[in-house]
Amino acid sequence: MPRILPICLGFALAAVLCGPAQAYVLPAEQILGFSVTAMGDPGRLSTTEALVLYPEKPAARRPEAILLETFPEVVGPYSSAYKAGEPEACTCTVHASWRPPDSFREQVDCPETDRLFVVSGGEAAWFSEGRLMDTTEGPLDAFKDLLLVRDAELLADKLYFSGVDLSVTSLGMWEGVVVWVVGAQYPDESVPQVWVERKSRLPVRYIITRAAARGRRGLEVRYRDWVNLRTPRRPVMFPQTIRFYENGRLVR
Repeated sequence: MPRILPICLGFALAAVLCGPAQAYVLPAEQILGFSVTAMGDPGRLSTTEALVLYPEKPAARRPEAILLETFPEVVGPYSSAYKAGEPEACTCTVHASWRPPDSFREQVDCPETDRLFVVSGGEAAWFSEGRLMDTTEGPLDAFKDLLLVRDAELLADKLYFSGVDLSVTSLGMWEGVVVWVVGAQYPDESVPQVWVERKSRLPVRYIITRAAARGRRGLEVRYRDWVNLRTPRRPVMFPQTIRFYENGRLVR
C-alpha cells in the first residue's frame, strides 16, 4: 500500500498539469463561429486602401550613395542620383467591393498598369489593361476568405479545401496575446493554419503554405489594426493593415 499511494498521486498530478491545457481548446467550428460573430455582418461593403509593393531584391547601390553618406556637403546637389540607386516600393490604390459570402471585386491602380480581380459564386477572373489574363485565384488571394466568408460553416468548408486540418486546434501566443490556432499544434508552422486572438476573437494570422524542399513558396497573411466601421451595437470589424509575406519577406 505505501508504494501505491505515490503512484496514484503521480497520476493525479499529471492530470492536473496536462488535462486542462487540452480540455479547454475549442473545436475549429466553434472558434470560427466566434470569429465570424466578432467581425459582424457588413452586408455590402466598399473599401479603398493603399497597396505597397516591396521590391524583391535591393538594387545595386551606386557610388553616389556611398559618397552622399560620407560627404553629404559635397554630393548634396546630386542627391537625386543617390535616391535613384535605392530600391523603392511601388504604391498602388485598391478599390474593393465585398459582398458576403462569395462575391468580391478588387480594382488595383498602379502607376504603370491596372488590374481587376473578380470573384463570384466560386469562379474567378483576372483582367489587366482590359484583357482577361487568368480564371484562377492565386495563393495570396486567399487573404480575402477570412474577411469575406462571414458564415462559420461556409468558412470551415473554405479553409478545409484550402488545406487547413479542422480536426486540430491548440492554444498559442502571438505578439504577447493568447491565440487559438486552427489547423496545427502550436508552435508547428509547417502546415496551413489560421490564428484567432482569443480575447478579441478576430483573426490575426493565416499561414497559407509553408516553404518546402520541392520549391513551394511559404505564403502568410497577417491582419492588424482592426477598427469598427459601423456602430457599437452592430459592429463591423475590418483590419486597417493587411501584410503579405513570402518566405518570411514582406512583399506587400
